[in-house]
Amino acid sequence: MKTHKYPLTYDLRSEDPPLTRAELEAAGVVLSPLGVAAGRGACDAAILLALTYPEDGSFAMLLVSKDGRTGDVLPDAEIFKCWALLSKRLAESRTLHPAKRELARTLWEVWTGGHAKAAKKKI
Repeated sequence: MKTHKYPLTYDLRSEDPPLTRAELEAAGVVLSPLGVAAGRGACDAAILLALTYPEDGSFAMLLVSKDGRTGDVLPDAEIFKCWALLSKRLAESRTLHPAKRELARTLWEVWTGGHAKAAKKKI
């Protein structure tokens, strides 16, 4: 991997103190209505999946997370929540094989069914 050429690099920075939308805009960052800038964004927490495709045809993935509210890595429960929420998008994909869409749909239904039951118990 010492000779592998990486077409992307990334940098996840913590802002201390946190920046407001107005402060980002004052710094010249052009934001969409959702607060997203081309090549730059802002959030409370982040999960980055760094994918590497070595020349030998293998595949590697590194998961990096940061909770900006605490400065720690994001708890696994939050990563799981994101994974479950991604299942809805994958279940509706037009490019995935039908069996993979069905697996994603099943996860989404389990997540939403269990999540709804937990919410009812709290009421």
